[in-house]
Amino acid sequence: MLSPTTVYSHVKSVMRKLGVHSRRDAVAAAERLRHEETGGGKASRWIAATSPMVSFSGGKAERQEAYAGSR
Repeated sequence: MLSPTTVYSHVKSVMRKLGVHSRRDAVAAAERLRHEETGGGKASRWIAATSPMVSFSGGKAERQEAYAGSR
């Protein structure tokens, strides 16, 4: 079970990392990141493989391959 303080802290941390000041802005920033990610290319695969802010639908091998391909 998570305490409300833990959830609040994590939400604030995510918002700080996204550089936004509201949850609504965080959703918009996440949608922009997702759009950039689905645009393809090495950069989006690298972001997906290395960023805790962006989910990646592939498994561990795909993340490692995307990360290796970005170097």
